[in-house]
Amino acid sequence: MKKEYLIAFSSFYKAAYARDILMGERYRAIVVKLPPELIHSCGYGLSIVTTNIQPVLTQLENMEIAHKGVYMADNSAGRLKYKKIG
Repeated sequence: MKKEYLIAFSSFYKAAYARDILMGERYRAIVVKLPPELIHSCGYGLSIVTTNIQPVLTQLENMEIAHKGVYMADNSAGRLKYKKIG
């Protein structure tokens, strides 16, 4: 089952660079402004819908692209929340 993940970065430019790398590897990623409950300052990240986030994280690690956190979207209680998973 596919799930939505957010990968947080310290700037728009890092998120855009990571998106470009991932799209070159055939991953679909969208640059988004992060919800304020995830990062207490201005922050951007990537939204990725996939069945397994691990290959995405491995690709970023292999390209030495650091992120600030990985969150999984959870809408099971009728309210969208994000759970930190990495």
